[in-house]
Formats: sequence, structure tokens, C-alpha cells
Amino acid sequence: MINYIFKHTDDILVSLANPNKMKMDCPVVNIPLQQLWRRDSLKNKLKSVLKLKYKPNDQLIQKIAHEIFKEEFFGEEDDLAQPLLDLMVWHQNRDWTLKDIQSSDNEKADALEAMTNLSRKRYWEYTSPNLNLRLIQRQPIITPLVFPVVAKTPIRSIQYFVDVHSRFAFNSIRKSKHQYAEDIISYLYEVLILNQKTANKLHHIVKLIHEAKHDKGEAILLKSEIDAISEVDLIITYLKASIEKITSLTGYSFSIPKLEDIKEHKTRIKTLESQIPERAKKQAYYEFFIEYISSVQLEKLNNYRTGILHKKGIASNQPQEFYQKKESHKTLESKFEFLFEQHCKNSTVLIASLALLTDELVRIDKPEFEMSEIPFRSLINELKKLNNSS
Repeated sequence: MINYIFKHTDDILVSLANPNKMKMDCPVVNIPLQQLWRRDSLKNKLKSVLKLKYKPNDQLIQKIAHEIFKEEFFGEEDDLAQPLLDLMVWHQNRDWTLKDIQSSDNEKADALEAMTNLSRKRYWEYTSPNLNLRLIQRQPIITPLVFPVVAKTPIRSIQYFVDVHSRFAFNSIRKSKHQYAEDIISYLYEVLILNQKTANKLHHIVKLIHEAKHDKGEAILLKSEIDAISEVDLIITYLKASIEKITSLTGYSFSIPKLEDIKEHKTRIKTLESQIPERAKKQAYYEFFIEYISSVQLEKLNNYRTGILHKKGIASNQPQEFYQKKESHKTLESKFEFLFEQHCKNSTVLIASLALLTDELVRIDKPEFEMSEIPFRSLINELKKLNNSS
């Protein structure tokens, strides 16, 4: 009889928005009926058997939906899961339109949404606690900026990478009539892709470390070790490119064009600092931003790259580091730790750059709501909780 009930009742789809507020790109989760049935009350189960139809309790549906959203989209406490869930429920239930977005922007947004969905799926299939960014613990001053940027460039999740509601952001940039809207959108698109590609490569390295640890045995060299060499090289390239493109993104945000045409990164930073308006320099997060995109940070990556890749015949990211080494996984773990730390820093500086961009867009084109309407209470409660637990 239970099988009959399940056979004639569909699983339940739940979105972050109310049914009458559903818009494009709104996250949705599927709740299997069996999962609801297991946690439903005995009274409702008996009623369902008598009627040969199962209607789950609405509160239970919402409770389980939010649990799945956290697991699949928002992460753990250190990823600000509950505050970001509350923020995105608020964002998705607001009245907004996408009247200013252009077809080329929609193409980018479509591609980025598809990429993000596929990236998330790889984490559903295989993940590790070592892949969560946990940015609030690493950078408690910058990370809360995920809340005010909802005005123009909403950040949906910071679990593994910085996931931005790109279509809304692109529309906000077009709506502002910014003279460099085209360039800002292009660079924002590229930076978000690089951030996600870095996360995906780190995800792959965790799998390769697991394989190297468990499969080495008496093998002289593993395919997973050779694959890891290529992945490390690519991640460094992505991290460097990300810093350079975030610099250009911020330049265009403040009408400082063509920083990318300047050959030396040090000169790019000097140009940016000399021309960026004082209103931006007064922001509490500007100092962190400018320090992290500095030539010193890029030099650290260059030095690391040189140290592990380009010492003639003795670089540590070459096959001899793994050849006949039974504990080669420790070498990979060390590389992963360094690269993951850089990914976290790049993700934080991306949040800071989005805050600077949002400040400028809000100045040019005020949002259709008061900033006081943003549900900051959820963030404040979570920060208090995390502070007490530490």
C-alpha cells in the first residue's frame, strides 16, 4: 500500500522563492517522498494510508528543503550557510526585473549558470571538509560584505567558490549606464569563471591525493601523480590570472581603463592607486584589497611557481618527486595547502572588489530598496554565535 502511495505521488520541488515570486536562476531542490515520509508524524502517515494519498506537512517540507539547500548550496556555519540562505530567500522574494540586460550578457549568464550547476554536482558526488572555504574564520572583516553587495552583485554562496547571481549583476551594471559597463561585465564574467575553475581543480587534487595515498603500494609512479603535476601548474596560472583580472575589473569600475595594457603589475597598481577616488579609499576594506592585489602578492605566487616548476631538473613539481616515493601523497598535500590558501585569499579579494563595484553602482544608480531592509539580523546572530563558539 505504501508503494502504491509513492508510485502515484511525485517528489516535491521546492525553490527559495514563493511560487508567485519565481524568477530565472532561482535555486530549486528536489525532496524525495521517502525522505519526507521517514520524518513525518505517525498521525499523518495513518491518514495517508487511509486516503491512499500522501500530503506532507508544509512545515516539514520547508525544514527539509532548507537542510538540503544548506548541504548542496550554502555549506557549513563557517561558510555563513544560514545567513546566506536567509539573504537569498529575501533576494529571490523581492520584486525585481531584468529589463536592462543585453543578449550577450544573457549568453554569459546562461553559460555561467550551467557551469555552476555542473560544478556543484561534482561536490555532491565527492567532497571533503578540506574544500570548504570557511572565509568568515579566515577574514572576518571582509567576508560579511556578502550582505551589502546583494544590492547590485548578489553573492549566493561562498562554500567552495564565490557564486554570484550573475544575471542580476549584469543587469545592475547595464542599468547604471556606467560608461565601461561592457568591460566590467566581461571582466566580472572572467573572474567568476577563474574562481570556479580553481575550485574545481583543487577538488580534483583532493581526489588525486586520496588515490596516491591508497594506491601507491609498490608502484614506482602513478597516473594520479602525473595528473597532479599538471593540475598544480594550472591552478597557479588561474590564481595569477585572477589577481590580474580583478585589478582590471576594479579599474573599469572606477573608470580607470586599460590597466591590462600595462606590462608590469606593479605599475598597474600604482596607476590604480593614483586614480581611484578618495571615496573608495575611505572604505574599511580598500586597504585589504589594495594590499592583496599588490605586486608583492603576485611575486609570492611567481616565486612559488619558480620554486616548484622551474629549477632546472630539481623542481618539486616534477616526476622525480613521486618516483619510487611511498609517501608521495604528503608532497601533494603540502602543495594543496598552499594553493587552497591562495584560493581562499583570491576569493576574499573578489568579495572586496565586488563591494567596491557595488558601492560605485549604488552611487550612480540607487537600489529600489533601502539598505536597512537587508536582513542583517541573521548575519549578526551568526557572527555572535561563531564568536561565542571560538
